[in-house]
Amino acid sequence: MKTQERLKKKESTSIVIFPGQKWIISFDTNIFNIINDFEEKKVRIGYKYSKYGKNKFYNEEIEIDFSEYSGFLNYISDVDEFKNSVDNLKKSMESIDKDIKKLAVLIENGENYG
Repeated sequence: MKTQERLKKKESTSIVIFPGQKWIISFDTNIFNIINDFEEKKVRIGYKYSKYGKNKFYNEEIEIDFSEYSGFLNYISDVDEFKNSVDNLKKSMESIDKDIKKLAVLIENGENYG
């Protein structure tokens, strides 16, 4: 409820965003909660903008349907898990490689390893 009240207060607001800056709206939750727990999964945002110091305004509207993101996010999650597995495997291989090199030096120097 606090988030809804905060967003309603900002329903009509005037802010300056310069080139290279972004305006971010926080719903105080993550997208998985929206997809899994929220009844309403769409948000429509209308905005009006102009070049700084100009009087000509442009009206835009965007609708975001979070339910459309679910398949994409699952894919990203799977890719991230795979990347983490590969990263862990790489660390293990580097450790094994280091140990083999140490062992090779010991054997080369005629030292008894064991």
